[in-house]
Amino acid sequence: MPPDIPKELVCREYLQQQIYVDPDTIIDRMNTVKFHAPGSGKIIDEMLNTFCTFAEKYQFTDDPSPYLLFIEDLADQLGFESQDAIDHFNKRYLDMQKGKIYDHSIYFMTVLSSIIESFQKKVVSRLSLRLKRKLAKRGNKNINKKLETLFQTSNSTFGLLVNIEILKEMGRLIGVEMDPIMTDSFEQELISVLEGF
Repeated sequence: MPPDIPKELVCREYLQQQIYVDPDTIIDRMNTVKFHAPGSGKIIDEMLNTFCTFAEKYQFTDDPSPYLLFIEDLADQLGFESQDAIDHFNKRYLDMQKGKIYDHSIYFMTVLSSIIESFQKKVVSRLSLRLKRKLAKRGNKNINKKLETLFQTSNSTFGLLVNIEILKEMGRLIGVEMDPIMTDSFEQELISVLEGF
């Protein structure tokens, strides 16, 4: 059986695959679009430190209890709603039980994924509301259907905006401010895409 991957490496690898690359660069989830955001590295480092400090209290095992407790404790510490992350983890955990897990760090990566997914759900809702308001002012109809189409196409600009918002949410939770990020041009690009649907 191969050794479990160190928790800090799991944290860093996951965040760098999904949201961020050095130095101070935010990416979309497909790593096709990059945006330089001064100060974003500090937020990532602080979030990594928070994740890893909490993670040291728990052991990688097959039992889901420590991972659920990790989510709840971290949610209490940072002040985010834990239920979405717990639901996401439970679903993924059941799926993983259908196979054989040789490296327990995969469970910890699933915890991170579940927490980031809960952030994503929140910021997608917030971003969608902003886009809806802008589209409504232009008299657009079928806005919800157009937004759903945008999500399904894995639009890279939308993915980048979501990750920018996730980074802002992380900064808010850990109390680290970053330089203002102007996203108007990205939002305008998305509105143009939506109007073309």
